[in-house]
Amino acid sequence: MKYKALLLDFYGTLVAEDDHLILTLLQEIAACSPVSSDVQRIGRDWDFQPRCQSAYADNFKTQRAIEVESLLRLLDVYQADLDAHEMAERLFAYWQTPTIYEDAGRFLHNNALPICVVSNIDTGDLCAACLHTGWEFENIVTSESCRSYKPRPEMFLCALEKLGCTAHEVLHIGDSLSSDVKGAQALEIAVVWVDRKNRELPVNAVSPSYTVSTLDALSFL
Repeated sequence: MKYKALLLDFYGTLVAEDDHLILTLLQEIAACSPVSSDVQRIGRDWDFQPRCQSAYADNFKTQRAIEVESLLRLLDVYQADLDAHEMAERLFAYWQTPTIYEDAGRFLHNNALPICVVSNIDTGDLCAACLHTGWEFENIVTSESCRSYKPRPEMFLCALEKLGCTAHEVLHIGDSLSSDVKGAQALEIAVVWVDRKNRELPVNAVSPSYTVSTLDALSFL
């Protein structure tokens, strides 16, 4: 077998992201904003991801803190009379009880390799999500535990240490080109891009080692 262990993203790979809820929140902002009713424009101005990327080491903040901060800013920019904390709580609730992808259970059941989950999330939320799904993982690395977010190297390096493997001995599986593919390949870790939405690779994007539309396609492991 080519690989000794797997690094495995969680949200977007094993369970669905919170995209549906994000859209609902954007629509609520658009409906009451005197500045703009353009949902896409408001979404582009939601700076949650950039805040995550600048939060590491001494500047680290949890995803929950960043979510509230980014929502407070967004509501202020668009003068929307809404409660950022209430909106954030809806996101937090989903993070703990996410929708499970049907193929995820089959993949985990059939996989024989050691796994380390590597997830941009707060530790408590991931533990709650694992309890919700019924999955148990011996090795877990979160952004909170490493005080950084993918695609920075800290989380990948911590996972390698937990597994006792080198970069060339593992395969990372994830759905994000910017976080999973870019982050893994920067450390010369082979990576599977889980492209459930049949997206096209952007121009000049890094190419994954493998591309699959479902975890069932990973039967070669």
